[in-house]
Amino acid sequence: MKARLTLTLAVLALTVLCRNVQAQSAARPDAEVPARRAERHASADGAAWVGNYTFNEGGGRTAGGAGMFVEHTIKVYRRGEGLIADVDAVGFQVSISLRCVAKAEGDRLNLYFESYREDNITEPYRRGQLLLSLGRSTFRGKARILTYWAAYRPAFQTPKVGRTYFRKTG
Repeated sequence: MKARLTLTLAVLALTVLCRNVQAQSAARPDAEVPARRAERHASADGAAWVGNYTFNEGGGRTAGGAGMFVEHTIKVYRRGEGLIADVDAVGFQVSISLRCVAKAEGDRLNLYFESYREDNITEPYRRGQLLLSLGRSTFRGKARILTYWAAYRPAFQTPKVGRTYFRKTG
């Protein structure tokens, strides 16, 4: 049991390390300039939502004292005339990889389930089902991203609608 837990933690640490390396390589200064330019010139077509979003969730400790952690990521990108989003959750007893159709509607980005991707281990969603929405808001002069949970939920926390969970990382 202890060896299995150690292996699970090692896999989680490696996964987080790989994602951090990917994020750092994507954040090269020469790659940031077009992204900033695209965001400034974004219109109602949803281009301002293109980018990466992260929510790190802690779930306390197991009976054996090991930490429980899940990293949720959303990568929004263009495909043809529309937006696509890859939603991933990796961590303690969680491996979710989803492809979504992303639709900018007003000040929200709605993510609708499209298909499962290669690393997914659960299959509770229907095609076209609303998974979650991200909304832009300003509070005391500071921009923030609010999460409106639907079928997709945090692994450990009881979700609260309209709160800040995800932050834009790239």
